[in-house]
Amino acid sequence: MRPPLSRPRRAAALAVALAASVAASVAAACSGAPSAPPLIDDLPPQLMLRSDLAYVGGEVLRHEPLGDGGVRIRVRGTMSIQAREAIVTVRAGTLVLRRGGAPARPAELSVGSTVVVWTRDERPAGSPPQILADAVLVDAR
Repeated sequence: MRPPLSRPRRAAALAVALAASVAASVAAACSGAPSAPPLIDDLPPQLMLRSDLAYVGGEVLRHEPLGDGGVRIRVRGTMSIQAREAIVTVRAGTLVLRRGGAPARPAELSVGSTVVVWTRDERPAGSPPQILADAVLVDAR
């Protein structure tokens, strides 16, 4: 068994690990990774203070109307939030807002539009994950 590192050696090892972590973070940020989520100042007031989390943000790839006035959409994540892709069910009563805070309907979540989706689903199932939307921001560019 190796003897424990002295305090100066532990500090040096920690500094090297920290420097490597910072370098990896900077490299990832500069590598064309997805853009950041919308700034909090840009959000409508109804979306600023929420107990749930933004789960996926990006382009709507597929739009499937549901019988109850809701829709099921497939979102490809282009914003660094939590998921790279998700299948999202948006019910008729879900909070759907435009960037300025005006209400929108689930039917407006068309292919090509940009959205951010909030959910309370703690452990989405499937690949890509399937979630139930609690709130959606439309045209989140």
